[in-house]
Amino acid sequence: MEQRARIFDKTERTVLKHYFDPAFNGSGWPERARRERQRIIAIDDAEAFELAMHELVRSLGTSHTGFFHQSV
Repeated sequence: MEQRARIFDKTERTVLKHYFDPAFNGSGWPERARRERQRIIAIDDAEAFELAMHELVRSLGTSHTGFFHQSV
């Protein structure tokens, strides 16, 4: 769970720092990420965790934005 928390937090920071739109495309990103954090990092299955992270990042609503394992 600690590793998933680090991955989640790094992803959240990356979006906050580098996303092109300061309004996060109207997606409510900061609040959504905070709201979903505990649920997502509690997921035990690696593939399910990756899918939940991908869905969270895709909620930004921009093309070519997602979360993928390094092997992809």
